Amino acid sequence: MLNAIETESPLLVDGKSGRNTLELIVGIYKSASTGEKVTFPLEAEDAFYTREGIMENAVHFYEKKTAVENFEDVDITLGRKLES
Repeated sequence: MLNAIETESPLLVDGKSGRNTLELIVGIYKSASTGEKVTFPLEAEDAFYTREGIMENAVHFYEKKTAVENFEDVDITLGRKLES
């Protein structure tokens, strides 16, 4: 952007292209979370249109959902004995 201002050249990526890219990424999240086909452009009423809507409706793959109980302390082997 600074280069475009200083040299009076056109932007490499304009706001519209940036918006389209973000909308595509949001569409991928929506499809992965809902399993549905996504139609563009996303409407303002869409649950995934805002950041808050995405955070509320997208699947959070990184969240811990289960735990290992009664985990025994067992040595991990490499299939061979290592000398100490």
